Amino acid sequence: MKHYLLLIILYSNSFFTQTNEVLKNQAFGKGVTVFYIGSGGSSRYLDFNNLKKETIEYRRSPFIVIGFDHCIYPKGSNAYWGLGVYISSWIATRKYKDDKNNAINSTWTNSLFALKLTHHNSYYVRKKLDMCSAIIIGTRIKYYHYKEVNEQNVLNDIERYDVNPAFGLSGTVRYYFYKNIAFYLEIALGYKLDLASFGLTYKFGRKNKKKL
Repeated sequence: MKHYLLLIILYSNSFFTQTNEVLKNQAFGKGVTVFYIGSGGSSRYLDFNNLKKETIEYRRSPFIVIGFDHCIYPKGSNAYWGLGVYISSWIATRKYKDDKNNAINSTWTNSLFALKLTHHNSYYVRKKLDMCSAIIIGTRIKYYHYKEVNEQNVLNDIERYDVNPAFGLSGTVRYYFYKNIAFYLEIALGYKLDLASFGLTYKFGRKNKKKL
């Protein structure tokens, strides 16, 4: 019986040692923080639209997104959990004439400030690959730089802001092509969220003997 117990202890120690070595070489886990920056577009992305008989000029820049994902719980439910801030913003201009032939000209910035909780399934976390889903909850703020009707400003300080809740789900794939630098692709679905973005990530925080 003692021999069996000794074998179990030795096997368990070997298993955990190997597991720790595997975790050290994974793309996400305990002690890891990932910063990312990207960009994307959606409908009415730098284009011109004609609606009915009205000529509407509507230009929208690509949105820029920055954020980070920090591992807050090493492993639970066969996964790693991350928490971070997600910020994105884009600017748009619009010029058109309404039914009364008034010339309307406006420029505004649309920004999202949110928290993102990520779920990294350990099966999809490899040395160069990281796949995760996320819950995004935040606020979408639309700020008018100006809005003119027949070249006259029509906004007061309160009317410059339009605030709405934003929430939904997203899926992300990160591929580390060089040490701690990766490409990422994220697709989101929800209310007042960016549709899709592509960019770069940089991982740091955990010092290993082996290169990641």
